[in-house]
Amino acid sequence: MSSDVIETEGYRFWNFKGGDNLVTFNVIPLFGRDLNKKELDKLEAMLDDLGKWENLVKSGQTLLSELKMVTLQPADAVNYEKPYGPDQYETAINQVDNKTLEVSIRLVNDESCIREERKMELLSVKEIWDQISNLSKWRCMHKAIEDLHIKEVL
Repeated sequence: MSSDVIETEGYRFWNFKGGDNLVTFNVIPLFGRDLNKKELDKLEAMLDDLGKWENLVKSGQTLLSELKMVTLQPADAVNYEKPYGPDQYETAINQVDNKTLEVSIRLVNDESCIREERKMELLSVKEIWDQISNLSKWRCMHKAIEDLHIKEVL
């Protein structure tokens, strides 16, 4: 996966590396945009949306399962057994040059301890990769709800 690229929300994410409860990757703005304060703020806001789509799916699956409308398959349950969301991670963004950022993400100490105690996988490239891949789903849904003027729900 380290050679794969995600292009979403006007950015290219690549060079994913993981290990020791840390995932790093590089980011550049697409379409020749230079990095500036506005771009950094936009990227930070995007990273604050990590895990929100997964939480929505997890909540929906739980609700439908509790109402006996669906039966969750074991593989589906495993995909969403851990908590998701920006409060699970510590994120650092460092500027490499006038186009490139390096992002480092690690689990917050409490979440790391919980996963170790439960013998769950610590932070992996796949966990972050999947959440970045889902960012546009969350942001499109959020925008649609804002457009309907029911913003208070989110």
